[in-house]
Amino acid sequence: MRRIVRSALVAAVMSATAAIAAAQFGNGIAFQENFDAVTPPALPYGWVAANAQGPDPKWVTDTTDSDTAPNAAHVEDAAVSDKRLDSPPIAILTGGAQLSFRNRHLFYFDFPGGSPEHRGFDPEYFDGGVLEISIDGGDFQDILDAGGVFVEGGYVAEIIGPANPLIGRMGWVGGADYHTTTVTLPTAAAGATVVLRWRMGASGGSFGSPGWHIDGVRICDGFVCDAIPQPAGVNVDPAGNGVWEPGETVAIEPLYYNNGIPEPGFMTGVLGNFTGPPGTTLGIVDGNANYGAIPLGGVGGCAFIGDCYALTTDDGGTRPAQHWDTSIFEALSTGGGPVARALHVGGSFADVPTSDTFYKFVETVFHRGVTGGCGGTGYCPGAPALRKQMAVFLLKSKYGAAYVPPPAAGIFADVPTSDPFAPWIEDLYTLGVTGGCSSSPLQYCPEQTVLRKQMAVFLLKTAYGSDYLPSPCEGIFADVPCPSPFADWIEQLYASQIAAGCGNGNFCPDSPNTRGQMAVFLAKTFGMTLYGP
Repeated sequence: MRRIVRSALVAAVMSATAAIAAAQFGNGIAFQENFDAVTPPALPYGWVAANAQGPDPKWVTDTTDSDTAPNAAHVEDAAVSDKRLDSPPIAILTGGAQLSFRNRHLFYFDFPGGSPEHRGFDPEYFDGGVLEISIDGGDFQDILDAGGVFVEGGYVAEIIGPANPLIGRMGWVGGADYHTTTVTLPTAAAGATVVLRWRMGASGGSFGSPGWHIDGVRICDGFVCDAIPQPAGVNVDPAGNGVWEPGETVAIEPLYYNNGIPEPGFMTGVLGNFTGPPGTTLGIVDGNANYGAIPLGGVGGCAFIGDCYALTTDDGGTRPAQHWDTSIFEALSTGGGPVARALHVGGSFADVPTSDTFYKFVETVFHRGVTGGCGGTGYCPGAPALRKQMAVFLLKSKYGAAYVPPPAAGIFADVPTSDPFAPWIEDLYTLGVTGGCSSSPLQYCPEQTVLRKQMAVFLLKTAYGSDYLPSPCEGIFADVPCPSPFADWIEQLYASQIAAGCGNGNFCPDSPNTRGQMAVFLAKTFGMTLYGP
């Protein structure tokens, strides 16, 4: 069973949430590490160095030869050894996600005979390095054997050192200055958690070769790692409530990640092709933006320069569609094709005013297709969320609005196959998220309200899998005894910054979840955003 230690919980949840958001809602960086936030020789949190064979030193961080100052991960090429550097677990959501890193190595090699007259022969590579991957806790395999494909900077030649643990394998050998290695991850990594391993094997004849440096590790989940800046988010109406309403003129502030431009690149943008549903009047108030110089591996936005876009739409009194989206294209001076953006116009439900605490979250789950409301122009934010509704909310939040579960088979005695909720309920059961409300006979209790304590289990198991286990409770809430059956789950949700309790140090575990509250929980758990990236 998988458990996340509480001291690392927030970072782990944010990493997984980012990956979910990338897969369902646009481009994202699933993981990024430049080794610069630690003091050498320490490795960043979650990275593990081990010598499966041979003496120390292990992989460390140092400043001897980084690609981006001050640090890089480094291992020396010395005695017969098998030195391994494992990444933290990384959630991957999309097929075709790419790993990219900067790679510098000088491994021991020689020429047949070792004397000058033999220098015309091909070199013999005694030492070298490989990349391996473990998927969902499985055995480590070479990245190519697991189904990965190098896009650039792949293996060079065969490792032949007789004492080398990697003998006979293709790998990085010889010497090469910093270059980019990019590999498309195996299709089996989609929807899984992976651990990456940089593994160096030495044959004992290197006499202190510099070894291997890696730097600038990142995983692009939902887009290709290349030199085109990638959308990293967009702020709409940042001076207001963060939602664009009919009749309102708002600032539009995109953010971009510099995914590979070697030097900080000066970038500008221009808007065009602004369209919406028939009967709407749209206007580009300011169609030019200045992003300045976005450093390599960094995120920048026009708001940092103070030169962003502004758009407006009319309020004709009649909404053209309940789900009202506009579409616009942004052309960047760095090239790569226009960036298309769907910009939602709020005010979707008559019973959720713009001042409501839940307003932006309700608009978010509606925009993402998780719910269509409770009928007509209503959302019913104060109504309880029922267990049958929860099944739909959870699965659409995780897999997207277009997801369709398998047909119902009649698993639960109180959920006939003719019930429109039956496929969703049974799919949730098959995934191991719920065991129902009664085992003899097996029942689901579809009309019952989801309690706050039950919601904690539903959310975390759907997001992280049926084998997920929360960290042990610490006694955070006065009304949640520790230990108790739901305490671990409730406190994990709190540590994940998804639920803050109900006030006065309490969580109110037996209170019903309202539909308004559920919008918040779903958006935060599954990384849903109203705009962007």
